[in-house]
Amino acid sequence: MGGGGVAFPKSRILSVKQLIQQMQESNRNGERFCFVLGSGASAKSGIPTGGELEMDWMNCIMGEKEDDETPPMDANIMRECADKLYEENLMDHEFAEIEEAWKKAKEENKEFMPSEYYFDLYRLRFHPNRRNGYRYLERIMEKCEPSLGYRVLALLLTKNYLKPQDIPPTNCDRDCAAKKKDEHSNQNNLVITTNFDSLTEDALFIYSDKKPLVVSHESLAAYMDSDIQRPVVAKVHRGLMYDPFNSPEETNKLKEEWREALNYAFCTYTPIVIGYGGGDGSLMSFLEEDDTPIRHGLYWCYVDEYGLPGRNIQKFVEKKGGYLIPIKSFDELMLKIGAALYGEEISKEETKEYLVNQCEQRTKQYEKRVEELERTSSEQTRTSTADVGEDSLWNSVIEMLSNLGKVMETTPLGVKQKKLLTVETHVRYTAKDSAKDSSQPPEVELLDKILDFLTIDNESNDQDRISSTSFDSDNTSTYIKQDPVYSDFEECNEAIIESSKAIELDPDDEWAYNNRGIAYTDLKQYDEAIADFSKAIELEPDLTEAYYNRGLVYDKLGKNDEAIADFSKTIELEPDLTEAYIARGVAYEKCALYTEALGDYGLAILLAPQKAIAYVKRGKVYLNLMNYSAAIRDCTKAIELDPNYATAYKNRAKAYRAIGKIDLAEADEKRAEELEQENS
Repeated sequence: MGGGGVAFPKSRILSVKQLIQQMQESNRNGERFCFVLGSGASAKSGIPTGGELEMDWMNCIMGEKEDDETPPMDANIMRECADKLYEENLMDHEFAEIEEAWKKAKEENKEFMPSEYYFDLYRLRFHPNRRNGYRYLERIMEKCEPSLGYRVLALLLTKNYLKPQDIPPTNCDRDCAAKKKDEHSNQNNLVITTNFDSLTEDALFIYSDKKPLVVSHESLAAYMDSDIQRPVVAKVHRGLMYDPFNSPEETNKLKEEWREALNYAFCTYTPIVIGYGGGDGSLMSFLEEDDTPIRHGLYWCYVDEYGLPGRNIQKFVEKKGGYLIPIKSFDELMLKIGAALYGEEISKEETKEYLVNQCEQRTKQYEKRVEELERTSSEQTRTSTADVGEDSLWNSVIEMLSNLGKVMETTPLGVKQKKLLTVETHVRYTAKDSAKDSSQPPEVELLDKILDFLTIDNESNDQDRISSTSFDSDNTSTYIKQDPVYSDFEECNEAIIESSKAIELDPDDEWAYNNRGIAYTDLKQYDEAIADFSKAIELEPDLTEAYYNRGLVYDKLGKNDEAIADFSKTIELEPDLTEAYIARGVAYEKCALYTEALGDYGLAILLAPQKAIAYVKRGKVYLNLMNYSAAIRDCTKAIELDPNYATAYKNRAKAYRAIGKIDLAEADEKRAEELEQENS
């Protein structure tokens, strides 16, 4: 870590107080800051630094540590293993060099080793199964709570410390300027980190009412935008639950998806680097590139106890017009910043008052919801008893209707679920109608019909709403394959009649409107379908299915803005619904919003990595953007998942032709034609 005796300009070494003054004055002038955090920022939260982990792993490798979680290791066997890994270029340093550094650290009573051996020791310690390494890190991190410094970081990410009188007047009056500043209150709202932990997100949950955008995977990087007012946490080595990067081959080069996002970030924000040693080859190499636009310079904080950072960092900071800031620790730095910018707000008393109020509000919310649920359940029980009576056959109908609801909750929103909804509407209608005439028993065949649906295999492939051929046609606006809910025109009309009767009996039955809207959609009576879905939403503003179904109809009509709005609401209500991301992605494509489309397809892939359709759709966007290597990669992945996916072959053929690989293009075109003939 030391500077090797090379002099760094003293004028470029600032105190913490000078850093704070720069933050205050620059924020007043509209400059924004982001925070680049490394493992040093997590040390006081109970997460060991990279150097401390190295020491721990080396003690284990040398047989000097053994506990309940660490199996005994033989030093001689581990030396042999290290030599083999080094010979195969899987380790960068010879084990003898690492062992010498370990011995020296022990002699000097240090609890850490030089950072350059981290990846070698990680690979050796958890060879041959690095998944054990992930579990090791996960066990460490799941027990940790944000340290005091994260209290201040949460404030910096969410709350403007400037007072109205601090805001310089603009072309409008001071009140106008103050209002504008308040609208952009969290101007220092970005954290960029190489850490896997969730300390920043946890601190925001504990100390603020703002939910962050957590970019835990490179496919989400397109969502980073300076116009986002919520806090943004960008994890360039991925989050712990997303197969994080923890080997040299993974961290030596920054993923392409990050480059555009970080270029944009460093044009907008001035970075303050804390606890980061630059030991990886991805973020650090990117920062060092001549083309990386660090427009306003940067502030690199280092622990004074360990001396100046390495010469490579000194050269980088000087080259980019930056400054070094000696600090004692992350917590001490953040608390000084907090005291200067927020005053008593970070005191023990005010923090305690805030936490107590938060707890009380959540407790009241919970109690209110429990009371509402109990009241609703009680009312439903009384209604069922009054309407049905003690008739044993009706009791069977009600019991099966309850089971039907449970099946619906776990069944994907495909053709079978829509049929289930139709059966439920029929059951409700029959029950209410028969209650008026106690001499009319329910139809026995109705019970058999319900039983048939209750035996559905919820894991069968034909329940997926989206099939591999769903998006194959470029000549129609219908991109979600809508298998008919009813076998013919007469069944559609029958469903409309049943739903209409249910609405007559209960005008506030949102599901009856939704079901009738589905039938109208299948009959291509789109105006009527939109009216019914809109009425369902009016009755139940959180009815996910109605927003999704209405979005499909808007798409058929070419009303892309309305479709995007409905799919966005669907995602807000049900963030894990893969189909909604794909549907919105297609709508974005039609509006030529390719960045947004790529983001949605990326999220769909994260949620359902085994669905070929999302890869094909993203590959087509890459094809339109002339990113042919990415298009080929995505189409190839789709073919691996579904070898009979004709569109994947067709799109890959176009990409191959664009880069001059004619033989491969012709082979794909031939295979696509064969598949289309087989399916015709």
